[in-house]
Amino acid sequence: MLTCFGLCSLKQKLLILICLSISSLWFILQIPIYEPQFQRINSTFSSASSCRDALHSSRKDGVERTPTARQIYCSMKKNHVAFLKVHKAGSTTIMNIFIRFAIQNKLNIVLPKRTSGYGFNYIGYEDTVRLKNIVPLPYNETYDILCNHVLYEREAFQSILPKDTVNIGIIREPSSHMMSAGTYYGLYHGLLKHAAAMGLSKANIVSEFLENPFHWNVSTAFVHNRMSFDLGLERESFYNETEIERLLKTLDEDFSLIMLMEYFDESLVLMKRILCWETKDIIYVPLNTLQRGASFSLKSDDIKNLKKWNYADYRLYEHFQKVFWDKVHAEGSDFFLEVQEYKLILKQIKRYCAEVEADDTNSELEPLYISESPWSKEFQTTSHDCLVMTADELPLLRSLIRIAWKRFTSASK
Repeated sequence: MLTCFGLCSLKQKLLILICLSISSLWFILQIPIYEPQFQRINSTFSSASSCRDALHSSRKDGVERTPTARQIYCSMKKNHVAFLKVHKAGSTTIMNIFIRFAIQNKLNIVLPKRTSGYGFNYIGYEDTVRLKNIVPLPYNETYDILCNHVLYEREAFQSILPKDTVNIGIIREPSSHMMSAGTYYGLYHGLLKHAAAMGLSKANIVSEFLENPFHWNVSTAFVHNRMSFDLGLERESFYNETEIERLLKTLDEDFSLIMLMEYFDESLVLMKRILCWETKDIIYVPLNTLQRGASFSLKSDDIKNLKKWNYADYRLYEHFQKVFWDKVHAEGSDFFLEVQEYKLILKQIKRYCAEVEADDTNSELEPLYISESPWSKEFQTTSHDCLVMTADELPLLRSLIRIAWKRFTSASK
């Protein structure tokens, strides 16, 4: 409730009460049991925005709102976070968010040792995090942020990171993941080569593959239950129901949030609330969204076969899809108002950074100022912020690794 209730006019009080009531009713009526009918919510935003504006106006003339339970709980940002970077699930963009947060707050990132060679950006290509694979820290310092490619293993993560570390992950609808990873990592290209050599139809080659995927001599490491593998399921357990259930139980216990790529902004707002961060901490420009080479689509029969082949990934997604929407329900009626506000801010950031990229005068543009809202302090975005937000992953990572080695070497002398 707002302190305005002690100071505002009767008209303002009534307006705020009506808005809060409408927001609560809207939330109850419009939020589905979980995701399938989520699209209906977008059409309600225009009417809900007037309530948001009323909440804004009620804080004019220096009147502050009473801290909510979340704000009291969020007296300090959570600086110890492990983000499990799942392949082809929007994780490069989120990695950039964590890198910027670490730089801004002078935190230590868990970084791979090498700066070159194939897969240098992996802490563990087919392994979890090990001290032997990461840049060491100066004496008496601790690792704060992990956001590179690595396989999840509870004991390994706990041995490297502080006890209060918050684990965050992200997954993607499995058929969408198959199409993206299958293109990006060369599965489709390999199948097309087979089609040409064997005189098969290129139009049906993916369907032929999914009818019997174990028959083909092509690399499937990044498309065969890869999300489950990244999150800790052994390959020999891909069809073991007991082990899959054990994985889901472990992830439920260890992870504060498994995000859904299909609801990227909603996921980030939820992450912001869990980590007690500010909106400035989660702004982004999408990265690594381009595909490599020809792409393909899946027919209904293909998806049926994919559900059999990638059984573990479908179980994973179905489980955490429900968990995600349960968490959203628990956030209350203002959650989607904050998401709407966040999307508007992102549009401003994207336009501003496009201007920065287009500017060839080598002069810094005036900062972009984002005004205070019920969910965020006022902040500004600069040309430098845009440069870091849009930086390619590998050059940025090389720079961070070199700086980390220099710090360690200097401290060891």
